Amino acid sequence: MSGHGQQAKSLSSDKELKIGRESDLELLTVGEVKEILKVCDRTVYKYLRSGELKGTKIGRGKSGVQWRIHRKDLEDFMNGRKG
Repeated sequence: MSGHGQQAKSLSSDKELKIGRESDLELLTVGEVKEILKVCDRTVYKYLRSGELKGTKIGRGKSGVQWRIHRKDLEDFMNGRKG
């Protein structure tokens, strides 16, 4: 068998985050990202504003600007933060 259909390794022991061709395009909310990273909303917004974590502003909601994060960008962010 070839490795084309294989997914990348799991990045989180508590919650699996697997990256495959289709899931690379999946968009995550700030709430989903905070649960994966185990941080508060404000920390995710700080990463987004600073550019450490790539995200896209999709408009304004009741509480301000809404962001979406590609799963692949979250994987890259997590890999870059490993010591």
